[in-house]
Amino acid sequence: MKKMISTRSRIRTGLNRIMLCLGVVAALPAVMQAAPLSADVLSRKPEFTSMQLSPDGQSVAYMRINDEDLMSLEILDLKTSEKQGVAGTENFDVGGFSWLDDRRLAVVLSKDKLYGVGVYIYDRKTGRLGSLKEGGVGIVGVPQNRKNRLIVRTGGDEGVILEYSTLSDAKNAGFGSNQDPVRRSYPPVPQGRLRGYFTDVVGEPALGVVYLEANERAFILNQEEETWRLLDLNLEETPLLAIAEDRQLAWICRYTSDGGSAIHTFDLLDETFGPAVYEDPNYDLSGASLVLSPDGRELQGISYMQVRAHSVWFDDKLKAAYDRLSQALEGFDIRLVDRSKNQDRAIFVAVSSTEPGQFFLADLEAGGIQHVAASAPWLA
Repeated sequence: MKKMISTRSRIRTGLNRIMLCLGVVAALPAVMQAAPLSADVLSRKPEFTSMQLSPDGQSVAYMRINDEDLMSLEILDLKTSEKQGVAGTENFDVGGFSWLDDRRLAVVLSKDKLYGVGVYIYDRKTGRLGSLKEGGVGIVGVPQNRKNRLIVRTGGDEGVILEYSTLSDAKNAGFGSNQDPVRRSYPPVPQGRLRGYFTDVVGEPALGVVYLEANERAFILNQEEETWRLLDLNLEETPLLAIAEDRQLAWICRYTSDGGSAIHTFDLLDETFGPAVYEDPNYDLSGASLVLSPDGRELQGISYMQVRAHSVWFDDKLKAAYDRLSQALEGFDIRLVDRSKNQDRAIFVAVSSTEPGQFFLADLEAGGIQHVAASAPWLA
C-alpha cells in the first residue's frame, strides 16, 4: 500500500510541477489521503471514457458513466469549463458519438447496452437532440471534406452502410427538413460474414471486413461505382492499421521471421508492399495506433504495447509535448488520445496501475499544457 500512495504522490507532484511551469494553480485537492485506499474505491469504474477533441480543439466530449451504469454524452468547453450534453435514461443511454463540426455531434442511442435504436444530432447551441433515423446501430465515419454528411451502419447480418444528411430531422419539420435523411445506400459486401467497416483518415468508407473461408478478409469499396473488390490479404496475418485519404496507400503490419513485426505501406491498387518503415524485433505491432499527417501519407508517431505502453515520435511538436509530460509524471504511461483538425492541439492521458486516467490538453504551437480532468477523481 505504501507503493500505491507513493504512486499517487508522484502524479500530484507532476501535476503541480506542470501547473507551476504554466503559472497556473492546479485545481486539485491539496491533501493526500493518509489511510490506505479500500478495495471498493479501487474497483470503482472511471467516471468517463472515450474522450474526443472537437475539430477546433476548444472542447472535449466523452461518455460519462453514472452510479446506475448509464452512459451519457458530456461536452466540456475548455475555455469556460461549462458542461452540456445528453443524459442517459433507464430505457436508452448513449452508445456512441462523433463530432460532426464544432457545434454538432452525432449520437447513437442504445437499448440495454446491446443494440442501437437510432441516430440523433445534438446541437450545442440550441441544446436540442434531433432525430435522424431509427435503425442505425453504429457510426462508421464523418466525412471531413463533405459537410453535413454522416456514414452509419444498419443492424442485421448484412449491416449495410448508409450516408445521411445531418440537416434532416425525421420527426420535426422545423429542424431543417423532415424528408428521409438517407442520401445514399451502399450495396452490402458480397461475400462472407460482416465484421465491420474501415474508413480512411478523412472519414470516408473504405473497406468492409468479413470472415470468409475461416479467415478475416477485406473488400475495398469503389465509391463512384458502388462496387466491392476482394483484396488479396489475410488480415490475421497482415493486420490493417490505417488508410490514407487517396485510398491508395494503406499502413499494414507484417510479422517477421524472427518473431517480431514491422509496419509497411501497402498499395491498395496494385496490392504491393513497400519497405518496412518501423520494426520491433520483440513485440507485436498489430494493435499499434498510428499518428498520421492529415492526408494519411506521413507517419508522425506510433504507440503500442511492450511491457508497458511505448511511443515513438517523428513529429517534433508531438514529441516535445510527450517528453514534457513524461518527465513531469515519471512512472506513468503517457498516450496520445486525439488531435484537433488542424493539429495545433492534442489531448494526452496519463495512466498507471492505480490511475485510470489524468487528461491533459497540449498546445502544440505555444508549448503550453493544461490539466483537463481526472477520470477517477475519488482517488485524489
